[in-house]
Amino acid sequence: MNAMCPDPSLYADVPRAGLRPRSAPPVSLLRGPRPMTLKILALLSLLFVAVSTSADETGNLQLFYCIHSEHNCVDPSAAVPSNPAKALAVAEKALSSEDDFVGFTDVHETTLQFYVDGADSVWVDMPVPERKGSYGMHTNRAKALQIISRLSPPLSRYRSELHLEFKEWD
Repeated sequence: MNAMCPDPSLYADVPRAGLRPRSAPPVSLLRGPRPMTLKILALLSLLFVAVSTSADETGNLQLFYCIHSEHNCVDPSAAVPSNPAKALAVAEKALSSEDDFVGFTDVHETTLQFYVDGADSVWVDMPVPERKGSYGMHTNRAKALQIISRLSPPLSRYRSELHLEFKEWD
């Protein structure tokens, strides 16, 4: 027997403090994941999906407008990021005077714009340059503000939801 390695029988009565051979997997893996762990993972996954969907739905609209009485205009080519509160605040001002407008674009480059063309008349317009025309409809200011308050991408869905009709440009 080697002097450096004592006889193992001398230590047969000493507990091994939960040690197991290196080849054995941990006991928790033998039993599988615990039900509580699965529930937590499922909830975290749902939270991640909800947050990413929410960010996608509200974070991707760009805003442009022109409020002539305030000499305040943002060109469509320089549209700024929007959120529901900002969109409604700008729309309330922009949809007050004739020839003022507010518009939105999404990541698919779809545009939906609202143009005041009379006392309580707003033209809702979705231009389609490839077809040299627009889908549109007339509505009143209150209805336009209601639409804007719930606006979310993709904007193309409003063509059918609002029953917009196609008209060629003159």
